[in-house]
Amino acid sequence: MKVFYHISLPHPPKEVLDEAINIGTNRWNDINIRQLMVGHRADTSYGIGYEPIEHHFDKDKGLYVRNREATMLEPFIYSILPDFNFPRENIGVQTTFTTHYPHTDSINGRLMYRVSGEDTETVWYQEEGQPLVRKNEVQKPYYHDNSNKNLSEYYKATLAVGNWYLLITRVLHGVPVISDPRISLTISLNDDRQIEKLINEYSYDPEK
Repeated sequence: MKVFYHISLPHPPKEVLDEAINIGTNRWNDINIRQLMVGHRADTSYGIGYEPIEHHFDKDKGLYVRNREATMLEPFIYSILPDFNFPRENIGVQTTFTTHYPHTDSINGRLMYRVSGEDTETVWYQEEGQPLVRKNEVQKPYYHDNSNKNLSEYYKATLAVGNWYLLITRVLHGVPVISDPRISLTISLNDDRQIEKLINEYSYDPEK
């Protein structure tokens, strides 16, 4: 089973990237880092019916902030993928600050554009005695001890800045090394038909 795809879509314009960098590097500073570290959810008003900031810090997954106040990003996504009708709350800017331990997401896939930060390697895993695709969220903390000795590497890929990618996120995956904050545009995907459409119509082989 393939878990990673290069996707051919237009590069975001400068104003979208500037907004993402501003959100990714500055907006999260408005939230006390101590609140982040105990998993506090920000009480931020955006007025469109959902909480614009989601952030986590725990030993199982690491620290990340996903911010949905990207007002320039939404119309850009709708303009390049007009047939997909993504819910607004599925579109956002994510900043990852620390190692992402092996985990699965509550969504089936994620469309991602790497905005800034180092070119990081994402690794997918197979857990012994378990199906590759998991129905529920799974957390597998710690690379540094034996708690993940039942995991074997399934696939790995480098996610370089300036490119679109599709990740299958019901398979255990993680980012072993993140040395500086990684900012990405992200679209959460729950509809398998949308994932199939992206694969069939927009994926490509960079080696060809």
